[in-house]
Amino acid sequence: MKIFFDSSVVIAAILSPTGGSFRLIRESILKNYILLISDYVLDECIRTIKTKFPAKLNTLTLFLTNYNYQILKDPNEKEVENLIKIINFRDAPVLGGALKHKADYLITLDKKRFP
Repeated sequence: MKIFFDSSVVIAAILSPTGGSFRLIRESILKNYILLISDYVLDECIRTIKTKFPAKLNTLTLFLTNYNYQILKDPNEKEVENLIKIINFRDAPVLGGALKHKADYLITLDKKRFP
């Protein structure tokens, strides 16, 4: 099973190693699921951690390396443009990444923009 993670889940897992996001990722690994993120999600994680939680930047690096995330190419411009009709332009690359790489699930904490 392939699971595509939004930055909200990755960041929450880094900030709380006892929280639900961390548990979800840990359980996914134990079940040998494939963990996916895109370059866009990675950039969002780095930008957010650097700005809001700079002391956790090394934790992000260790987290992504130790859990063997597959970091994938972003969807192309046309793929993103097609999704802007149904979702916010900032979230279209996230949804596009999950679709492009045929993820079985897209996991996010953003209930507002991913209903």
